[in-house]
Amino acid sequence: MIIHVRLRPEVDGDISAWYEAQTDKSDCVRQVLRSYIEQGDGSAGTVALADIVGAAVQTALGDLQAMVKAAVREALSSYQLTMAASQAQGSAEDPELAARLDAGLDEFFGED
Repeated sequence: MIIHVRLRPEVDGDISAWYEAQTDKSDCVRQVLRSYIEQGDGSAGTVALADIVGAAVQTALGDLQAMVKAAVREALSSYQLTMAASQAQGSAEDPELAARLDAGLDEFFGED
């Protein structure tokens, strides 16, 4: 299905500017529409520009978070962690703190 939309520069300039700024235009429009449909009650209505922009921002933030995680993973992938001298000599590790750290690292370095 192909949907055509006509934008009038004097009325729809904000929409046109938003659309032109998208790198993957078709995918972005589909995501925005799906997001609007999922948030609503399924009935016909009008779409506010704020809803469209909000969904686009949400998509961009998700992409940004994934890019930052990937960059940090890449930067840390070549590092080797070594035990501190005090741990090597047998000092006790706080098990609760260790479990929280392990869970946080597992979540961060887990697959997206």
